[in-house]
Amino acid sequence: FDLAVSKSSNPTTLSASDWTFYKITTTEAGEDADYPGNFGYNADALVFTLNMFPVSGTSGTYHVQVVSVKQSDLANASPAPLIARNDIADFSLRPTTMHDSVPGDPMWLVTEHGDNRSIDVIKMTGVLTTSAGFAYTTLVVNSYSAAVKPLNPNGTAITSNIDSRIQKAAESGNMIVAAHSVAVSSTQDVAQWYTIDVSSGTPKLSQQGRVSAGNNTYITYPGIDINSSGSIGMSYMKSGNDTSTDY
Repeated sequence: FDLAVSKSSNPTTLSASDWTFYKITTTEAGEDADYPGNFGYNADALVFTLNMFPVSGTSGTYHVQVVSVKQSDLANASPAPLIARNDIADFSLRPTTMHDSVPGDPMWLVTEHGDNRSIDVIKMTGVLTTSAGFAYTTLVVNSYSAAVKPLNPNGTAITSNIDSRIQKAAESGNMIVAAHSVAVSSTQDVAQWYTIDVSSGTPKLSQQGRVSAGNNTYITYPGIDINSSGSIGMSYMKSGNDTSTDY
C-alpha cells in the first residue's frame, strides 16, 4: 500500500523534497487485497482497511485487514513508522475521521450488518497493537434495499459495480455521522444517513434520514461530515432519466 505524507501544508512539488513516501506491506499469503482508500484517523493513528479475498485454489478467508499507522511518526517523517495490522471476520469496514480525538481514544468503524435493516458500529481499542479489540454494537435503522444501478438520462447504466456499503463516517463532539446509498425502489436510489451518539462509550442511534430526488433518480456515493458546532454537511452524485439532462 503506497502512502505519501506532505512535509508542509503547502507542498509545491511531487518530489521527496515536499513529501515522505511509504510502502506499507499488506500482503497475506493466499489473499488478494481490494477496496483501498478507506481512510480514518484518531489522535494516535491513521487507519485504513482492505477487503481480503482468498486466491482461487487456496484456503484463504474473506475478511478485513485493519492497518494502523502511528500519527506522530507520519507527522515527523519517520523513515520507519510504527505499523500494526489486525484481521477481523467482516467486510467493508469504514474507519471514522475523528476530528477532536485525544490520545488514547478508540477508533470507531461503521459497516452494514448484512440484513438491510441495521448497521454495526465497532469500537476498536489497542489501535496501535497487533491484538486490537473490536467491540460490536448493532443498531436497527430504517430498512432499505441494496442500491440499484444508477441510470443516465438515456436509460443506460452508469455502472453496475455499486452496492450499499458505508461510504463515509466522521466524528466530532462524540457524534458519529455516516452515510450510504440505498434503494427505495427498483427505479430510485437515495442517500441514507445516520447520527450516532458515542458519548457513553456505547453507540446509540440519535438521528437518521434520507436525501431523495424523487422517482427515476439515483443519488450515489454520498459523503458526510460534521464540524465542531454539530453542523452536518453532505455531498453526493446524482443522475436519472426523469429528465433529458439529469447528470
